[in-house]
Amino acid sequence: MTVSNLQNRQSQRYPGLDILRLIAMILVTAQHAIVAATSIECTRLGGTSLGQYGVNLFCAISGFLVFQDQRTVGAWLQRRLMRLYPAYWLTVLFGFAINAFLKYKPASLQLFLLQLAGLGGFANANIVNIAVWFISLILLCYLLAFVARLSRHPVVVMILCVGVFAFLTLKPHGIRLPHVHLLSFCLASLIGLCSQRIQRYLCLSVCLIVIPVIPFQRDITHVMFTFLLIGFCLSVSNVPNRVQGLAGSTYEYFLIHGMCVSRRLAVTSAAVGC
Repeated sequence: MTVSNLQNRQSQRYPGLDILRLIAMILVTAQHAIVAATSIECTRLGGTSLGQYGVNLFCAISGFLVFQDQRTVGAWLQRRLMRLYPAYWLTVLFGFAINAFLKYKPASLQLFLLQLAGLGGFANANIVNIAVWFISLILLCYLLAFVARLSRHPVVVMILCVGVFAFLTLKPHGIRLPHVHLLSFCLASLIGLCSQRIQRYLCLSVCLIVIPVIPFQRDITHVMFTFLLIGFCLSVSNVPNRVQGLAGSTYEYFLIHGMCVSRRLAVTSAAVGC
């Protein structure tokens, strides 16, 4: 598929994805709530945490829809960044304000600027407001989509990305990238470009392909879980308006939720003298 074909595609509506956004929201919230109450070991499922299942699901949903937008590549990127940054900047300012008062983490101007750019999740594991590390992951997904949309053959670009991230997931080489989440994003973007009649079957086919790999690489469990849910939810033709409304606010929820998590961690750290 070329760029001209991509721009001529007709946008499709997938009500079932709204349900998946809420499931992902519940998984991430449950992860943070359990960690705050007990320990991270209590959130393990299939060798990894509940929250990472939710993150993988969000990445796949984003990938599935990334080529549905008919705008030019510049207009698409501008719209995505305007949706992402303003609310995120408020959470960064809030997080650093709390940190300035409680001093629970070392902070610097460099770290502040890095987090304002949304790059803190990859550059520093000790970032202020750790719960919003996923902004860095979103930006990386947008970068992949931007390159694909900018090229003459976006499908070829995403196929190459699938190959690279599948290799890095199966044979980690010490590169600090969330390989499995990027793999799900790229796989879902390719499935989203296919005919609606076969998308469900392609999702279920991905599940069957990755099942034999799970004993050797537990992180692949994310991919199986994600595409199994997408495959089933694609058959949903209608959801209540309340579900649509809640699903449309998941990003803002995660930012507010992240501030609450960071504040709880800050108070806890201050209380024990960290």
